[in-house]
Amino acid sequence: MSKYKPRRTYDAENDPNVLLFSKIVDVVGAGMGMQLFLCGNGDCGGYITLRVGEIPIRCSECGEEIDWARLSYYKMCPQCKRQYLSLDSTYCGYHEKKIELKSLD
Repeated sequence: MSKYKPRRTYDAENDPNVLLFSKIVDVVGAGMGMQLFLCGNGDCGGYITLRVGEIPIRCSECGEEIDWARLSYYKMCPQCKRQYLSLDSTYCGYHEKKIELKSLD
């Protein structure tokens, strides 16, 4: 079996309404410690929910293996200890001051 790299939901769509919806889902999900991805298998496109501390090995829809290589480490806010995927996050979004996230590697 091949490994497929997951895609961000907003990278997969060109429709502005879908883009806006995907960004809203990302913001709400981040507050709950979740991020939403699409399966990288072109024949599937199933949703993959990534929770802090829970990284699935396979897509629950097509069963293909997921290649999380580029998402293999997290960053954490030194003040509130919230964790973020390093793919997009640079600053913690839960403070009035600009607090830079620290790598957990």
